[in-house]
Amino acid sequence: MNTLPVFSPSLEVTIFDWSIVIILFVLDFAVRVWLLIYIPKNRKPTAATAWLLLIVLVPFLGTALFFIIGNTKLSKKRRSDQVRINKHLARYTENIRAQGLAANIAAPFDSSAKLSEALTKLAPTGGNAVEVLTGYDGIIEAIIKTIDKAEHYVYVEILNTSPRHHHRAVF
Repeated sequence: MNTLPVFSPSLEVTIFDWSIVIILFVLDFAVRVWLLIYIPKNRKPTAATAWLLLIVLVPFLGTALFFIIGNTKLSKKRRSDQVRINKHLARYTENIRAQGLAANIAAPFDSSAKLSEALTKLAPTGGNAVEVLTGYDGIIEAIIKTIDKAEHYVYVEILNTSPRHHHRAVF
């Protein structure tokens, strides 16, 4: 009678085997702690939470994906372009301030204005208004009134040009 050989794995575990397990555990722990500190920097809390959750739930895939697509750092060329643009915008803001066109923003909006200027390098200017318009006819009437008040020129950025009789008054 022919019998197949029985595979019996060795149950011996050597110190070398344990040292590999311990090194992998320590390395995994160190990477997770480093990612726990690194990921929240310069990210929205929701994005940081999503990355950390992915890394905790699916450690190897999550970590690999983070290193592949999770970097928020811009390339050297884009960073140098941004520095150049920021200098240009800072000169523009200096000119706005020198001409007295920069607005003095009162509390409680002053902190938002300072943050906006720090991020964009553009000072807030006066003479701006925000109005919420509803209804197509009301919007067209408001545009017409604004155009009629203009003293020098009118810049229309976006306008739906569907064939309605109101557009003749605008154009």
